Amino acid sequence: MEEKITPRVLDNSALGSWAGYVYQGLCGIYHCIRLIGEDRDKYVGYKLFLDSYEDFAIMNDADKLVSLHPVSYTHLTL
Repeated sequence: MEEKITPRVLDNSALGSWAGYVYQGLCGIYHCIRLIGEDRDKYVGYKLFLDSYEDFAIMNDADKLVSLHPVSYTHLTL
């Protein structure tokens, strides 16, 4: 006798919020790589903070806030 498997519908999935966290992390990493590409020596010792002060923030080697960045993720359907 075969057992029929019915798919479950997830009404309370956290996948949407996880996608937002992944997106803001990618934005933070991209921004830092771009800065390092512009002037590598200037950013030695700088730190990237994800989801702490803002979606991502950058602090210098003296632990002073350099910049705050909010990130918005919108899913577009074309």
